[in-house]
Amino acid sequence: MILEGKTAVITGGGSGMGRATALLFAKEGADVVISGRTGEKLTDVANEVKDQTGKEIMIAQGDVSVRADAKRLAEETINKFNKIDILINNAGIFRSNEFNDTETDEWNEVMNTNLNGVFYVTKEILPYMLENKGGSIINISSILGMVAVPNTAAYNTSKGGVVLFTKSLAVEYAGRNIRANCICPGLVATPMTKDFMAQKEVMAEIIKDYPMGRFGKAEDIAYPCLFFAADWSSWITGAVLPVDGGYTAK
Repeated sequence: MILEGKTAVITGGGSGMGRATALLFAKEGADVVISGRTGEKLTDVANEVKDQTGKEIMIAQGDVSVRADAKRLAEETINKFNKIDILINNAGIFRSNEFNDTETDEWNEVMNTNLNGVFYVTKEILPYMLENKGGSIINISSILGMVAVPNTAAYNTSKGGVVLFTKSLAVEYAGRNIRANCICPGLVATPMTKDFMAQKEVMAEIIKDYPMGRFGKAEDIAYPCLFFAADWSSWITGAVLPVDGGYTAK
């Protein structure tokens, strides 16, 4: 199995892309830790993983936007598995509003989860990777961290920050065997996007911007995560990979 003997931490592991990645990584032999704010969702994923793979995964309920929760996530993982080989910063929220109507609270809410959360979790886990003399950090950004659309200034900014944060980590720690790469999904069908994607007329217009003619599935993101987590990508760091059905190729 591709990830046998490796320990992977996945934030936002209670649904969507995090859930799909947890399932795939467990099937490939990893010891998996999932974190998220809702314990019930995490338990559902853990049960699903056990049913499908026979493996028990670790649950660490918490909010990535809270530094103490990020610290506890790292410590509990180390206490159980003694090392962390892979970190997937997947937790995120989406808010849409005209910039002129975007208040400070909304701006801070998006930044605290999408950007500060990535910083907090990475800050707490990186020392253990350095101690272990290696690791792979995979940050989930968005195509909206690469290109802008109206009414998403906070989200655009937060996800663009994730892209540059990834590159910064990559160049700073490449010489210490820490790789950092970034995946930028297009519109993926997940619980977070469910209400938005229920707008059939809107979707009929948006799909025109996707040359492959379909939106993403959670598994479409899980497999690139596996590539960056595995030794297959041992000479890749600082990469920003759009996984978007051709959206950004136009």
